[in-house]
Amino acid sequence: MKKLISIILSAVMILSMSIPVFAAETPNTHFEISSPAFPDAYIITETTPSTVAFDGSSGSLGSISATVFVEETYDMVNNELIITDSRLLSKDEVMAIGVDNFAPLSEVPMPRAATNTRGRLTITFSGVYNTSNGVSCNLTGTAHWDDSGLHTEGENYCATGEDFIGVTWSGSFTAKSHSISGKDQLGGALTIYNSDSTPNAGRVWSFKDSNPTSKYTLYAKDINLNVNISKNTLTGNGNTAEAVLKYIHTYSKVKGSISITPGSETVAGSFSLSNTDKQWSLVCTVTNIPY
Repeated sequence: MKKLISIILSAVMILSMSIPVFAAETPNTHFEISSPAFPDAYIITETTPSTVAFDGSSGSLGSISATVFVEETYDMVNNELIITDSRLLSKDEVMAIGVDNFAPLSEVPMPRAATNTRGRLTITFSGVYNTSNGVSCNLTGTAHWDDSGLHTEGENYCATGEDFIGVTWSGSFTAKSHSISGKDQLGGALTIYNSDSTPNAGRVWSFKDSNPTSKYTLYAKDINLNVNISKNTLTGNGNTAEAVLKYIHTYSKVKGSISITPGSETVAGSFSLSNTDKQWSLVCTVTNIPY
């Protein structure tokens, strides 16, 4: 009997060791998505739940994917094709046009009058954290434009400016490491610049939304970024911090600069672009980061 009990206990121990570390879902993580310039914009969101290890030493914040529907107006000005308006559409407008008519963006002809094109922008935001040695959190963000490729001849197209993407956070974290990359619609690498950074608050990058060549115009299609924030000691006493992914789209020449506004211990700051009227942004906030 003792031998049988010993065998059963050994089997139970082996079985418990084989259980995955991430097995418990927690509803604590909260996502918020908005466009300040277009509060009625139709935003399709998909989320995955957060998870936490049984010992509480690590976890996932889950993820969110947010898609908006964009309409831009092109016109000939001084024999150059430029974007005269860019906006995010409401749900009623999207339903009236039909979701399938937004991807890919229509090719832009050389118009004699104003011409509208439509497309979609999708951003995603996710993170994982570990508290076994202080605390670190790995934040991952992406931006994807649906477009058709060779929109118009570059020599007759007026480049519109730059787009910006960045991450800000609370909790007095330091950015231990960061990386960003991007591709155009032909798979070529985008040139991406460090636009601004503030210690313990955030980092922002910029890139050309369009790049005319002698034959056609290349468009930014995919952006991927990663920021690892960390601190040596947990100081939140059970409270949690948040992080914000923000994308700014401009459709005129950028005349101002990026400015990062730090937040508080628990509320993330943000960043803004000055002196450029023709812009709109898409903002995603994620919570529940131990600090």
